[in-house]
Amino acid sequence: MVRVGVLETVTATAGIAASAYWLSQRNRNKSNVNAETSTSEEDLIIQELLPFETSDLMIQNVTSISAMTWYNGDIQKLKSPLRKRIRLILEANPWLCGRLRKIKKKGDKSRIALVYSPDTEKMVSEELDAIFKCLDVENNTKCPLTRDLEYEKLPKILGDTLVDNSNKLIDKVDESGILFKISLIADYKNPTKKFALVVSMAHCIGDGQTFYNLHNMLGIKDKTDFIVQLNPHRKFDMPDKMEICLGGKEHASAMTNPPAGFITRFLSGLLSSQLLGAKTTVKMFTLNEEWIAQEKQRAKDSACIFVSTNDIVVSSLFQIIDCDQGIMAVDFRDKIDNCLKSDAGCYFNFLIFRPDDFKSPVSIREAVNELKNDGKRKPKTKPMTSFEWLNSSKLFGTCSNWSTFCSEINMGDDVEIDIHYPVVPTDPLSVPARFVSGAYIFRHDKTSQPALLFVGTPTILTEMYARGMIGKELK
Repeated sequence: MVRVGVLETVTATAGIAASAYWLSQRNRNKSNVNAETSTSEEDLIIQELLPFETSDLMIQNVTSISAMTWYNGDIQKLKSPLRKRIRLILEANPWLCGRLRKIKKKGDKSRIALVYSPDTEKMVSEELDAIFKCLDVENNTKCPLTRDLEYEKLPKILGDTLVDNSNKLIDKVDESGILFKISLIADYKNPTKKFALVVSMAHCIGDGQTFYNLHNMLGIKDKTDFIVQLNPHRKFDMPDKMEICLGGKEHASAMTNPPAGFITRFLSGLLSSQLLGAKTTVKMFTLNEEWIAQEKQRAKDSACIFVSTNDIVVSSLFQIIDCDQGIMAVDFRDKIDNCLKSDAGCYFNFLIFRPDDFKSPVSIREAVNELKNDGKRKPKTKPMTSFEWLNSSKLFGTCSNWSTFCSEINMGDDVEIDIHYPVVPTDPLSVPARFVSGAYIFRHDKTSQPALLFVGTPTILTEMYARGMIGKELK
């Protein structure tokens, strides 16, 4: 089964599923990539990836980043124009047709790179039918997807329409090595009136910003200037800048290279969840707008400071979880010099929040403002040590916000959007209820109303209802 991880989050990036997988092993791949530009070798373009992108975290443990959008309309009317649109996107971004390959320079260790052909026209023609699939009423025998399917069953039902884990893609030259997939899937019960658009990308080649930059180009009725060429050339000075921005190496590596106590806690939480039958709960809903308005007014009255919906959700969620440490994925584009929204890759990390850091939405906003306005966080607390992890019995908290990345894509007057949401693993092995609880914030339709996907411990969800956070349930 393919599993989908960080919203790098961001949002890459960071999310519930990714946090669980990180713990299975430490980073062993200590890549010391020095090249800052692509080079041509053996008639191929070889784009070396960032050390973070080739770490065990991203290659072994973090899974593909994927999203699904349901539409009301006839899939047949969209099949041909969407295929033409995708061709244009691939021609502007030929690296999406590439493969992961181990390369080795003389006197150096092997490393993983993104490799693709300089002959864009030929490569796109050869790869287009593998990247784009239409499972309509005539050929939809392998994906019995329906609009009323339980969310927990999605990863299994979607199967090969989702990009596999990065470690399974390395040195695969056939379709099994594809890094980017787009699928149109007819509703199995109502194939002429409902269909889903599924987009999936290997997380090691891009984060949430990269993913949605591409996703947002798919509108077949949008102008061709909506299709832009993203910059795949990695900026190898960014990790050091991000480290400074986060307040030092201790904070920058707290989750990308977690302490041994963190891993031990995960394993014990996984084991106890299995033995005691602790159920992982999944719920998708809009946020209560009245509750958001009240919290924003309260912050304004108490501190005369603006707080965002994200600040309110992160603070309230971590308070309810009562975690000793929570993480929030953060995108560094436009927060540090020369890190741009047009840069493809993983330019995200995590803000570490201890109880004093998430005590109110204002404290979350202060940390975010330090990154945005000052260019450097001034942490008042330190990340948990191995000893603290081993001696804590509290849950771990995570939150990733995709809502600001996503834009409405215009599929025509005869096609109406029903619902959009992230596709992430929710099984107990990915999200053990006795270890972690968290949420994704996302934009579920063409309105600006934020929605939330919760995955974790049932009692946390009960308290979220009690606080008035939850608006309309999304099914």
